[in-house]
Amino acid sequence: MAAEPWNCLLVCEIAYHRPVRAAEQIADLVRTRIERGLMVPGQRISQREVADLFSTSTTPVREAFQVLVAQGFVRIDRNRGAVVACPSPEQIREIYEIRKALESLAVIEAIPNLGQADFDHLQLLNQQMREAHIGAERVEFNRQFHARLYRPAGMLKLVELIDQLRGAVSYYVERAYQATEVADRAAADHEAILVACRRGDRLAAAAAMAEHLEQSAVAAVASAERLDRLAEVAL
Repeated sequence: MAAEPWNCLLVCEIAYHRPVRAAEQIADLVRTRIERGLMVPGQRISQREVADLFSTSTTPVREAFQVLVAQGFVRIDRNRGAVVACPSPEQIREIYEIRKALESLAVIEAIPNLGQADFDHLQLLNQQMREAHIGAERVEFNRQFHARLYRPAGMLKLVELIDQLRGAVSYYVERAYQATEVADRAAADHEAILVACRRGDRLAAAAAMAEHLEQSAVAAVASAERLDRLAEVAL
């Protein structure tokens, strides 16, 4: 599959707002494109193309790829070089098991600090997810819902880890969310989480979160398996 042209505006935005090392900027750009579905599992990432884009040598590009490999977004193929990672169904399930632990902790820690303004915003995001018509929009509102829910916990490193794990399976989740029934189930799960949070019931909120992520895992794995079957037919 041919790579899409790099989004120069996105490059400029990252370079402007994040005055950091070139390797970190490159890693941010590639990770963002993968999370948005602009680069698909198995797609080759040209080291030379990325270096030319940033007017730099290939050294920071290699460093960026090492970061992305560690985060699970990229793998190094012996013959093709850097490619977008294709997590197996087993790896997707493992990612979700880790997410269950982390996101249950995040909601537990957030509950004491959630106010009416938080709940109003969360309800709005959930309604917007229900009303969205395409998978990418639904996934984005879902991402915003979770980010807004966890913010009052004040645990920035925890949220960063959650974001990385979510991004590693975002391609498959977006495909799953193209089905209205999957998105509607997620929105219903969000409602159950919010009910528990309003009561201040930490155990119930954690249980509702774990159930929500279990359903998301089932949908993501099904999406990955379906794409694998289509790829086999194409061959």
